Amino acid sequence: MTLCPGMAAFVDDVAKIYEGHSASDSIAQQRAQYDVYSAHFAQARPDGIVSEDRTVDVQERQVPVRIYRSATVRGLRPGILFMHGGGWVLGSIGSHDCVAAQIADATGAVVISVEYRLAPEHPFPAAFEDCNGIMLALARDGAAFGVDSGHIVVAGDSAGGNLAAALAIAARDEAGIALAGQVLIYPVLSEAFDMPSHGTNAHAPMLKTAEMRIFWRHYLGGAEIARDVYAAPLLAASVAGLPPAFIATAGFDPARDDGAAFAQRLAHAGVPVTYRCDDDLAHGYLRARGMSPSAAAAFAAICGALAEMTSQA
Repeated sequence: MTLCPGMAAFVDDVAKIYEGHSASDSIAQQRAQYDVYSAHFAQARPDGIVSEDRTVDVQERQVPVRIYRSATVRGLRPGILFMHGGGWVLGSIGSHDCVAAQIADATGAVVISVEYRLAPEHPFPAAFEDCNGIMLALARDGAAFGVDSGHIVVAGDSAGGNLAAALAIAARDEAGIALAGQVLIYPVLSEAFDMPSHGTNAHAPMLKTAEMRIFWRHYLGGAEIARDVYAAPLLAASVAGLPPAFIATAGFDPARDDGAAFAQRLAHAGVPVTYRCDDDLAHGYLRARGMSPSAAAAFAAICGALAEMTSQA
């Protein structure tokens, strides 16, 4: 396998942006540089997509969200609850603004992007609790967000894909919410590091296995092992009854087999699932969609899956 030319060029550009920076940088420095990286590859919002920032009360905390919708659509629409990536340590609703806006444009749904608390200052279960609180608020009073409470999809990339999968399990097991679907984009679902891709892609571009270990330690508050299914969804004793899924992975990604294993478990449990692996892409390819036709095609497929899930309203 080789990276597609556009993805390879993207990786080269990222290396230049991060020149002089390393994993030994402070958390504040890493976040600042991630914002520089995100801004460098940001795309313009589609015409006609408007957004609103607000906060939602979750267990006596105010959790910020950004709500995207078409300016011309009236009435309640299906909702897509979106969680950004960044290893639970980096990123924000701002870093993924154009991604969320383009999803809203492609699907006609209302997209709610969550500014969940970040590790290491706020280790698990903080991020999960914030996102779960927003999901419960949507199910309880979707109209307050312009959302049809009976038609909610959860989605996210990387760490956000982890959170989306965890929410799908929580919706089934605790909240009694029948989600319309889950879309997991190169999700990180286990810290066991026993999948073949953790070895074959240990030194992959964009994300390395050693870096994944650091992110996991931050998320787990210094612990080496995740013992909670909401931290590591691959720990789920059963995946039967989970919502239909679309899982997208990349060939050059240590987390690739997390998504593949979860897809296989869903299929064996009778859950409708579509699994897509783009062998010529690397982790984080959403930001490469302006340079790589392969990444653009993968993003179009992701949006297509979301559109199909939300079109059933």
